[in-house]
Amino acid sequence: MKYLTLLFLLIAQLSFGQSQSLIKIIDKIDYQSDTIKAVFDWVTDNIKYDVAKLKKLKGGENSFEKGNYKSVAEFKADQLERVIKKKKGVCQDYSNLFDAIVSELGYTSLVIAGVTKDHKGRIRSSVGHTWNAVKVNGDWKLYDSTWGAGYVKDQKKFVKKYFPQWYDIDSEEMKDRHFPFDPLWQLSENPMTFQEFKKGKQTGEPEIPYDYNGMIEAHQNKDGKEQLVDELNRSELNGGNIKPILKRRRTLKKKIERYDVSSNKDLIKSTLNNCKESSGLFGEYIKKAKNKRFKGKKWTLEYSHKTLLEIRDQTTESIAIFESIEVKGSKSKRMFKKYISQSKGLLEYVDKELEYLGSKL
Repeated sequence: MKYLTLLFLLIAQLSFGQSQSLIKIIDKIDYQSDTIKAVFDWVTDNIKYDVAKLKKLKGGENSFEKGNYKSVAEFKADQLERVIKKKKGVCQDYSNLFDAIVSELGYTSLVIAGVTKDHKGRIRSSVGHTWNAVKVNGDWKLYDSTWGAGYVKDQKKFVKKYFPQWYDIDSEEMKDRHFPFDPLWQLSENPMTFQEFKKGKQTGEPEIPYDYNGMIEAHQNKDGKEQLVDELNRSELNGGNIKPILKRRRTLKKKIERYDVSSNKDLIKSTLNNCKESSGLFGEYIKKAKNKRFKGKKWTLEYSHKTLLEIRDQTTESIAIFESIEVKGSKSKRMFKKYISQSKGLLEYVDKELEYLGSKL
């Protein structure tokens, strides 16, 4: 028997390149023969289900919006800190914590989202559920630490009870009560449609077995936007019109629309900084050069002319960058239209001043 103190650092990527770190310690996980089992047992034994938080989620309360977070990454990092500190959470907190620990230990891990059925076979249509997929020795395996920790009695009280059957679950058994939004994560050669999941019965075998391993590998080799588009297409083909599934599709569509902006955030930030610098420099030219009739020691006619040429080059480059970034969605298009319009307005002023200076040089 040995003990390991695990220190992991989570970096919250904020908008336009800002970042902050969140450090928390998970102490004394008892590792024996199976590392993943030790993590599963620690999470199920130490984290209680937060019934009050579940009620808020069912009521439509959005903690991300309420918390005034600057990014989803910052929100997730803060939520993980809260779970570690309070030792309680809902399914997303269980799966995020499980994912954070096993990822720090070197495993490839993902949080899988979808919908589930209760013990009576009824689909929980008001709220979704999350669990985990971890790649172990080249094979993907499924884990549900939330259900492994116990259950909620009468929608009021959490009853702590260890259910080991939700550790390393057979994918075909998992399909009985878990329906991921993306059918890839059924890890099945014969994935269910939503209608089949609803009925609890599959109609037949596919002509060609579903190569989920190959498709997962191909999916992970694609860029972020392609992954979002493919997941949306697979979800729509697989059917389902209940609230959590429709919400997931709306989220995917928004992410696709915003992707070109978010994937170019560093470039956009530097270009905006250049625009700000150009605008400020032009204002300085007006105040210190033109308004003082170019009589200062620094802002001579020659220096002013050189500065305006630099402003024009930088502004022209900024416009070209903004016009080169493809954006979708009305909000993003309006934002970029504003940037371009402001830059072109500055360019017009600069050209007029260059013409004015040309007559004096």
